[in-house]
Amino acid sequence: MAATDRTFHTVTMARMLVQQGELARAADIYRYLLRGSPERDDLAQALARIEDELAAKDPYDLVTPLTEWAALTLEAGMLARLQTLRRCLRQRRGPLTGPARDDPPQAAGAGPWGDPDKEQG
Repeated sequence: MAATDRTFHTVTMARMLVQQGELARAADIYRYLLRGSPERDDLAQALARIEDELAAKDPYDLVTPLTEWAALTLEAGMLARLQTLRRCLRQRRGPLTGPARDDPPQAAGAGPWGDPDKEQG
């Protein structure tokens, strides 16, 4: 969100940011809203709660950001492995639903289990 774009500076957006843990951004929105409506006690109370929570946070607490970083790193690794698997499958089979490129050609009318008119023995 651009610093000058106030389109989404609403109570709803501030509440969503609080739920997502973006307390500083939520506080900025509440301050903006209070400048326009200083009589609204609900906004002042919400801002006070956020500011209290921000003041109570330990600025040296690295557990949460490191945990999030580790989860994202693992997710990125899994995504890279899935993309590699997908490339390998496409090289072997072409489109994912087609026959393998090195499979022998089948007779006309024959499905994957052979010709249905011939007796299998």
